[in-house]
Amino acid sequence: MPTARANAFVIEITGIAAGLAVPERGGFRFYAADQRFAGLDGSRFGALDQIERAGRRQVRPTAD
Repeated sequence: MPTARANAFVIEITGIAAGLAVPERGGFRFYAADQRFAGLDGSRFGALDQIERAGRRQVRPTAD
């Protein structure tokens, strides 16, 4: 669940502090705090739940 921090939201994914969501016109910009979420760094999302879903996909194990 996102937590408000001085006009930004801390995004936690499966107990990991993934990064910050900073509000901007029409949505949020995500800044990764953990290397596992670097692929999302700088991405723009329309809603916080979209960031959370994308983050969960980053840490989901892949089948070989």
